[in-house]
Amino acid sequence: MGHRANLAILEHGLDGPEHRLYYSHWRARSLGCDLFWGPEHATRFVERQRSQAEGAEWLDEVWAEGGAVIDYTEFRLLWFGGERETNDIPYRRARLGMMARMWPTWEIQWAEHGIVDLALYLDVPIETVAAGWRGERIEDLDGLLRAAAPGAVDTVVTVRRGGRLGVLGMEDFVATIVQQGQRFLDRLETLDLPPHLDPFRPGDPFPQGGLHVDFDARTVGWWQAPPDWFAPRIRDFLPGWTVLDWYGGYERHLEAAPCLTLPEVDEPALMASVVRSLLREERSGVEIVTSILALDGETVESARGVNAFALRDDLADVPIDERREMLRRHWPHLLPG
Repeated sequence: MGHRANLAILEHGLDGPEHRLYYSHWRARSLGCDLFWGPEHATRFVERQRSQAEGAEWLDEVWAEGGAVIDYTEFRLLWFGGERETNDIPYRRARLGMMARMWPTWEIQWAEHGIVDLALYLDVPIETVAAGWRGERIEDLDGLLRAAAPGAVDTVVTVRRGGRLGVLGMEDFVATIVQQGQRFLDRLETLDLPPHLDPFRPGDPFPQGGLHVDFDARTVGWWQAPPDWFAPRIRDFLPGWTVLDWYGGYERHLEAAPCLTLPEVDEPALMASVVRSLLREERSGVEIVTSILALDGETVESARGVNAFALRDDLADVPIDERREMLRRHWPHLLPG
């Protein structure tokens, strides 16, 4: 139980840049708020977490749901995490754009490859954090290729074959689809796809990823929201194909397949949603685990047998009134009430 994150501060040392590593058991999903308030507050938040002297170690891809490097040598924040930021690209862009106002003169950068990007940034061997990619073979390809119901589209797939474009909305994610390899492409090539998706409705979630398969040019373009060490691996499943890495750039998909439409992005509404998240009172992860244990008639001591770190949650120390005042300086029109 937990939402684990690695955090690091990179500074100039006597012999060059040196980093300090920290670990949080609960803060991965709240990093968009914890890091939002600028370098001083963010650094104080990171330094409250478990240090290496207290047992902090590098997480791998399986366990790391978030992470950050605060780099004082280049004035750059490299991070990933947040529950909605991880899965919703337009929302993430709104968050990053607003963070830039709170981190003047700093570069705010999203870690597209998750914990791997953080390790590479700090010259930590990739083997420390990279895990084996677990293949998920799906026997029922027809079920996989079944069109998603309205409002349930996780991945948009477009196909160019013989100069004609077709489109399909799917419920599975890009990584799961790609792992089916050539057998998926062979089955996809036989489908007679419609030239347009059913229109997205107001309130439908933004897809988490997309694939553009061009059988004429033998290219596959992909984009996805979740951070993942994905780009180097997709080629293993698609030998003989040219792979175009679009990461979070879904606009590249729209350019390649003009037949594709995506939900309309309402940036003011997204920014207002970010503000609401920043003013929300947080519940400690320790409170959550303690409540769950109490329902089962257990004590907090039993949790220590699973993971002692579950009984420590160091929240950001920015009071609500201070948050509201900082937001008022930049976005007074977005404050509720």
